[in-house]
Amino acid sequence: MQTHDTGEHGPQPAASKDSTAPGSRPTYRPLPAEVYEALGPYNYGLVDPRPGVRDPLFYIGRGRRQRVLAHVWTAQMLQDDLTAAYAFPGVMDAEVVREEVEAAEGDVELDKLERIRAIHDAGFRVRHVLLGWLGADVEEQLDIESVSAHTESIAINVRILAATADPYASLADAGLTNLVRGAHSQMVDLDDLVLALAAPAIGQLDDDFAVVVINKKFDPRMSDAELMDALSGIWMAGATARANPNLKILAVAGNIVRAAVRAIDWEEVEPRFWRFTPVPDAALTHLVKTRVDPRAFGYDRWPDNGWLPQLTRRLAP
Repeated sequence: MQTHDTGEHGPQPAASKDSTAPGSRPTYRPLPAEVYEALGPYNYGLVDPRPGVRDPLFYIGRGRRQRVLAHVWTAQMLQDDLTAAYAFPGVMDAEVVREEVEAAEGDVELDKLERIRAIHDAGFRVRHVLLGWLGADVEEQLDIESVSAHTESIAINVRILAATADPYASLADAGLTNLVRGAHSQMVDLDDLVLALAAPAIGQLDDDFAVVVINKKFDPRMSDAELMDALSGIWMAGATARANPNLKILAVAGNIVRAAVRAIDWEEVEPRFWRFTPVPDAALTHLVKTRVDPRAFGYDRWPDNGWLPQLTRRLAP
């Protein structure tokens, strides 16, 4: 089953990704080091997820490291007069949180903080979107052409986000006539970026799993029902897999397990091509949002789409 994050980064149902209990304080945990080190300098936007709100993109900024989250931390701490250690229990680098908050306090904008508090009071979380980044080694290879292309991409991304509040919307959705989003278009939801760069490895699998790659079919905005439909077929599944009455399947997109299910009710749609009914299983949910290395299956990278012929246990160390 598809899940999303509990804080900004841990499992929760998709339907509540941007919501919390009304009046409660959401937790925005610091970015893992491997994420901000890979980004280098970046541009970002803050989005109001409340349904029907006017002008959902309410702030655009730039920075490094934890800067993208400093605004919500500042709003929470100035409102509640809390220390970083108390506001973020269990976070090892609380001092980093404190430094970012103190750095942000120098340019506090009351309208921005009031908007953030209103979002929290209504039971929602501020959505953080990366509009673009140059990479950690940008200073060593920066040139005017790349900066120009990067600026063009950010301008397009800002227009898309302002018009739709959706980082994955199309150019047409935003009323743009551009043929492409830009040479270096990188807009992504912060939660999705953290997952892509810092997901834990899947570890040892003691049972046989089939692996289905759904790169072409996967969309981060998918509902659970849409994900199950994409996973169900049509696949060139072998007889060994279909003969297993308790076959477990991993659905992989972008090196990340997006769903872990059991397969029942095989149906041959056309010769050699099959569809099955995916059944979510709570015993498998710990595998969702883990990283699977394609090299374990003899691939340098996953295919765009397809049923992999090997079962996982045959390749386990």
